[in-house]
Amino acid sequence: MRKIDSRAARCRAKRRSEKNRPATPQNAPGRFKRVLAQGLAEAAGPNGRAPLDKILLPHARNRWALPRAAGMTPDAIGDIMAEALTSTSPRREQELYDVMFETWPRLVKNTTDLADAAIGLDWSVMEPEEIDPIPGAAELARKARLGMRPDPLADGQGWEGTSRGLLQGFFRGIAVHEIDWEYRAGGLMPRQTRAVPTWHYGWRRGGPGSSIAAQSSVPPQPEDGRLVLYRDAWSRQGTEFPPDKFLVAVRKVCAGHPSGGALLRSLAWWWAAQSFSAGWLLSFAQIFGQPFRWATYKLGQPNIKEQLAALLEAMGAAGFGVFPEGTTLEFREAAKSGQDNPQKAVIDAGDRVCDLLLLGQTLTSDVGDSGSLALGQEHSRVRGDRVDSAAAWLAAIYNEQLVPSLAALNIPGGPHDFARLPYFEPSRKEVRDAKAMIERDVAFLGAAPVKKDWLYERHDIPAPEPGDEVIGPIAAPPPAPSPLALLQATSASAPPNSRDGLLWRAITRMPAETRAYILEQVRRLGE
Repeated sequence: MRKIDSRAARCRAKRRSEKNRPATPQNAPGRFKRVLAQGLAEAAGPNGRAPLDKILLPHARNRWALPRAAGMTPDAIGDIMAEALTSTSPRREQELYDVMFETWPRLVKNTTDLADAAIGLDWSVMEPEEIDPIPGAAELARKARLGMRPDPLADGQGWEGTSRGLLQGFFRGIAVHEIDWEYRAGGLMPRQTRAVPTWHYGWRRGGPGSSIAAQSSVPPQPEDGRLVLYRDAWSRQGTEFPPDKFLVAVRKVCAGHPSGGALLRSLAWWWAAQSFSAGWLLSFAQIFGQPFRWATYKLGQPNIKEQLAALLEAMGAAGFGVFPEGTTLEFREAAKSGQDNPQKAVIDAGDRVCDLLLLGQTLTSDVGDSGSLALGQEHSRVRGDRVDSAAAWLAAIYNEQLVPSLAALNIPGGPHDFARLPYFEPSRKEVRDAKAMIERDVAFLGAAPVKKDWLYERHDIPAPEPGDEVIGPIAAPPPAPSPLALLQATSASAPPNSRDGLLWRAITRMPAETRAYILEQVRRLGE
């Protein structure tokens, strides 16, 4: 009876898991199964395009075996940098960059700031202006960007996560993401992407189909240097990347092959210098301010040197000591300032180099606590140029790889002309000075008329419809009358022999300077 119950429980659990499983041609129910299978079959196309099922299944245990910072000695880093120029695999170089990210806060801060700013731009889908666009392609690109729904339990990445992962290639030289497709919104759309570990790809050398073990005996081939895929971590046979399944981000800062052309390669030496300087700085901090302890002893006493060394070491924490007879102990003055510490200078220099290389800071990187508005504007301009460069590089990956795949999988009649495809265009968010805009518009309205609709749109104010209750325009207050006008208004209508009439005749007959003085006094009395 217990076995029957357990079997029933397993069946119920299996049904629940199948119910929550994402839709594929194998598990989709009824009519949707046929539609989805047909969509995936059409995606393969008459040219026999590769299937869109999941290809790579990375294992977590490969991540657990990564090296630690303690093993990255200067000799080891030099070997890794040299190997990156000739090796078929970028694995060791990328593992070095992993350790750098784990142990260098300034590197994490700069790369995160640059990626956040690039992703935070306004990303628009544009269509070509000088040529007829492909109907429906722009809508596909918008749906692909806005409709991704990743699975966080499987390390799936949506649009932002994919962009952030691909931007790692901007710094590391290469990054690869696999696309998981699904049928929704009437077509095949990316559901998520997954980062591909570095042991799943490498550079081909020795011709198609040749193994790494036989490379030394194979003559150079035209396919040498081409990036190939290893479907599991132990594979020694590289295959071509299937179309429409991967986003490959490659960036090199120098001419030649991408191997060894990563931006972070220039920071490896500074990271090593900082790593050793940090340990030395902690050792220096432990003894900073303590007097130097100097002891002399008489020869002939067995083990006296080792005993004195142990006693002197214990004095640093105990504050007292017991020494054999005949020992002379001296306390010499310690250093009182740490401003000229070389370890701190090396760490600060490494951080400045990281700032200059990644963010492009110029004036503000060395001004210390001083600064001005001009320095801040210069820093913002240079940093903005780096953000625009990273965003344009990322947009090129989407425009050259993702958008053509969307068109090939969803729009018949391919292959399509790339010039007619839509494209992603990042742009900076416009920051407007409302006060300056109003002052400019008021000055211009005094010289020429402008369209009312344009003026409302410029200030993001809806134009009133007929029948709407409105406020304004608020009329300007009339100018205050002059004291002479006030006096004239009150005295001109007075009888000639009255006090006001006589005063008015006397004021009008005065010299101009005297009249102006009296009127000023009248104005002050009125205040």
